[in-house]
Amino acid sequence: RGVHDIHWHWVKGHAGHVDNERADALANLGVEQALSQK
Repeated sequence: RGVHDIHWHWVKGHAGHVDNERADALANLGVEQALSQK
């Protein structure tokens, strides 16, 4: 087992959950950055 203890929690999408919205924004930013480096 690795050094990280990961727990998955389902969160309803498009429900205004602050942490979920932040994760979505970061994921989109990562895609934009990856595509701009090509």
